[in-house]
Amino acid sequence: MAPVAYGALASIAGMVFISTFAGVLIGTVFWRNGMRWGLLCVAGYLVLAPSLYDAPWRGSLLLNGPPVLLTFLVTHLTARFLNARGKRLLLTTISAAAIGMMVSFAFMVLFRMLVWEGPTTAAWIALAVDACLVMVAILKRHALAVPRPS
Repeated sequence: MAPVAYGALASIAGMVFISTFAGVLIGTVFWRNGMRWGLLCVAGYLVLAPSLYDAPWRGSLLLNGPPVLLTFLVTHLTARFLNARGKRLLLTTISAAAIGMMVSFAFMVLFRMLVWEGPTTAAWIALAVDACLVMVAILKRHALAVPRPS
């Protein structure tokens, strides 16, 4: 493979790496404020991502969308689950961020293994997992509710 192709793959891998950690950061910061604010920040990141990476809109959305949504949902749901079980806020936030980073690294390993079959193969797998996590979030929204201070 030519050096230009390796450079393109490194650029794509860097884009996916940053998007997974953006999802962890957004999920960690906004887990107490509800799903709406976090999804708004994810949408804002996805709107800004093509200009950050000088990538076409469709390719950037397909490569950045599933990993950022996957890590956001895992971090957000983990934090809400731990908070519903009575864990302290600091411990909950740190644990959720750590689990989100582990999922991020697992996605990057999956991406590395499947990159030769096409860079979007891992994105389709992440979309399937995202669909399952969205169903969990919808079905468990009352059980994992964060009490609002009055």
